[in-house]
Amino acid sequence: NIDVELKETTTTYKMIPGKPIDKNPTVYVSNDIACYVFLKVEETANFGTYMTYDLVDEWLPLEGYSGIYYREVAAGSYNSTVEFPVIEGNKVYVPNSVTKEDMNALYNADGTVNTDAQPKLTFTAAAVQKDNLSVSEAYGQVVWPTN
Repeated sequence: NIDVELKETTTTYKMIPGKPIDKNPTVYVSNDIACYVFLKVEETANFGTYMTYDLVDEWLPLEGYSGIYYREVAAGSYNSTVEFPVIEGNKVYVPNSVTKEDMNALYNADGTVNTDAQPKLTFTAAAVQKDNLSVSEAYGQVVWPTN
């Protein structure tokens, strides 16, 4: 038995150059067998212009796959849940180099938010048993949840 869920309680974000933004995605695992937990990180093409962040060190990059990370989780009690934060310090940062022109590019001419232009950072989690599988074999069995 393995259950994995990714939750985030922060939902309101305001970008101000030089200021951090609270963002707290956390992976929750309930398992009674050892498993690999995989994390898919997706950034819009413009994300790096507007924000930076660091993953918690325990999330290891999966060799040969861009934006895929993993961690090993020992067998536990299926009736208890272990939490694994995703972002170091639960903060993303808006660099001082972001200009008024950069910010204006995120809005339509009428001043409304251009949702297609907004930088987005998305995380998805999945888990697969560890016994008898290498991390790459386990990753081959991942079925990513759809939202």
